[in-house]
This record gives sequence, structure tokens and C-alpha cells, in this order.
Amino acid sequence: MRVRIASMFLLGAALTVHAAAASAQDTTRTTRTRARSQQRIRVTKEAPGEVAPRVDTVTVYRTDTLATTRVDTVMTTRYDTVQLPPPVLPIRYAGGVYFGLGAGPSIPKADFDNSAQTGYHGEAQLGVDPIGSPLGLRADLGYSAFEPFDRYNAGQGRAQIMNLAGDLKLRLPTRALFNKRFQLYGLAGGQWDRYKNIVEAGHNAVTMGDQTATPITPTTSGQTITFNNVSDSWHSAWGWNAGGGFQFGWGKTNMFVESRYMKFNGRVDLTQIPVVVGFTWY
Repeated sequence: MRVRIASMFLLGAALTVHAAAASAQDTTRTTRTRARSQQRIRVTKEAPGEVAPRVDTVTVYRTDTLATTRVDTVMTTRYDTVQLPPPVLPIRYAGGVYFGLGAGPSIPKADFDNSAQTGYHGEAQLGVDPIGSPLGLRADLGYSAFEPFDRYNAGQGRAQIMNLAGDLKLRLPTRALFNKRFQLYGLAGGQWDRYKNIVEAGHNAVTMGDQTATPITPTTSGQTITFNNVSDSWHSAWGWNAGGGFQFGWGKTNMFVESRYMKFNGRVDLTQIPVVVGFTWY
């Protein structure tokens, strides 16, 4: 019993000594560690006033593995069914005082065609077409000549008519044709006629001016009718005219085509219808 107690006492003493030694070792280690932490660490820069560059060593790689493919299968077709009219080009109007020349055939009518064949007619015009007004004025100086039929050709020569006419001219609105102006118009007025060598056959007599033919009427077909005096003087008469035409213009020039019914009375009705083509200049 005593031996066991003694042994336990010795073991406890040994443990106590060991613990004290360990405690002393820890105190020394702590003291050494504290002494080291109180030392100053010297930090220096590579160059005065410069900051050392910072280098990021982290590299990020991004890979997109999503692929998108879009296919449009919708097709749109548009049909325009509305047709726009072509642009209207502006019409260049012309007006004011103008001068014109024209010529063409002249057809005898009424009692005049009993003795004369189709002849020719020429005329000069002077007129005014005010811009903004459809009504204008025109004066014509014309000359016509006709060959008589053979049975009346007894040496008196061609029938001749000179006329001086004054007309009102009514123009319809201007239209565009082939990018040019196109216009219809009408004419009407009075005239003064001078005529010579016109055989007036009708009303049971054949006369030329103041002369009466022999025989008065032909007795056989083709018989020549003669006059006592083959020369004739100029005669005068008043008459009238009416007609119309169209003019086709560009710039200050117009081309016109017109026809008029021109009538005056001698002993019989003397009428001609000239068809004239000509030009006017504003």
C-alpha cells in the first residue's frame, strides 16, 4: 500500500515539473515573437515620385457557344394598281399684235361656178390676239384669180377679185398637242371687194360688168359666148365672210389652216371659198 502511494506521489511530481518547464518555454517563445514584431520594416520605391505599375495576372476567356440562325420565309409582293397621269407640261402662250401670210386654192360657188374654175387665193393678215381674252381683231388683204370655162373665154382674161376684210376672231381655250399649243378659232366680218373680168351667168343672161354677151344664152352645147368688148374695168361691191380654222404654235410662230365663205353680189351671187395654209408671227 505504501509503495503504491509513493509511486503515485512520484508520478505527480514528475508531471508538475514537466508542466512548469513547458510553461517557461512558451513564455520565452512569446517574448521572442513580440521582440520581432517591434522591428521596423523599411519600404523603398524604385524611383522617387513614381508609382509601381500594377500588373493583373488574371486572364478571362469567354467562349460563346450559342449560335443563332434566322431564315425569313415570308415574301411580300406589292402591286400598285393606281396609275398616275403624266405630268402636264406648261403651255407657252403667245399674244399681241401679229402679222401673217397664207395661200391656197379658192373654190367658186353659187352663181360664180357657172363661169369659173377653181382658182388660187393669197392673203396678208394683220391682227391682235390679246392674252387673257378670247376675242381678237384681224384685217385681211386678199387676191384671187380664176380661169373661166372655155365657152366664156373670148379673150377677156382671168377673173380677178381683190378684197379687204375686217373680222372678229374668237379663239377657243388653248390645248397642248405634242408639247405645242393648239387652238381652234372662228372668224366673221365684212369685206369690200374689187373685181374684174367676172362672167356673171344666171337669171337668163350672161354679162361681164356692163356688157351683155351674144347670144344671151348658149343655143348648143359648147357654143362660145362672146362680148362686144373683151376689155373690162374694175367694179366694187360690199360683202361678208365667215369661217374658221386652227393654229398650231411654238414660240412666237403659229402655223394656221383656215377656210372662209366669202360672198358679194354683182348682178348675180358671187361666192368663193378659199382654203388657206400659212404662218403668223407675234
